[in-house]
Parts: sequence; structure tokens; C-alpha cells
Amino acid sequence: RIRHSMHEATRWTADAIRDLRERLKLSQSDFATKVGVQQQAISLWERGRFAPSRLAQEKLEQIAEADR
Repeated sequence: RIRHSMHEATRWTADAIRDLRERLKLSQSDFATKVGVQQQAISLWERGRFAPSRLAQEKLEQIAEADR
């Protein structure tokens, strides 16, 4: 069950998070450091168990923008 409301995380699906991390060629641990969360959070997001917080979504957006 997703802990944050889904309308907040529409862009950041489990697949989108994994795709961004893999595009950056980062391990979950290194990606977690870049996002500012623990590795376990990345794992949970990528498995669709939890959605990123609004703050984490903003950081994901910044990382994605920098990669474009």
C-alpha cells in the first residue's frame, strides 16, 4: 500500500525512479545519497511499496533536469 497519496507521485512511479537511477548508472546506495534519503527508501520506491515525499519528488525533479 502506498503511504503518500498517488496524485502527488504520478510522475515518480517505481519504474520512473528506477529508470532515472539506471540512466545515471548509480547503485541504490549512491542514488540515495544524491537524493538525500536512505538506500532502503530507494528500494521501497522502486518496488512500489512507498511513494517519495513531496521534498524527495522535488529532488528527483532537480536530478532529472540536470541529466537532460
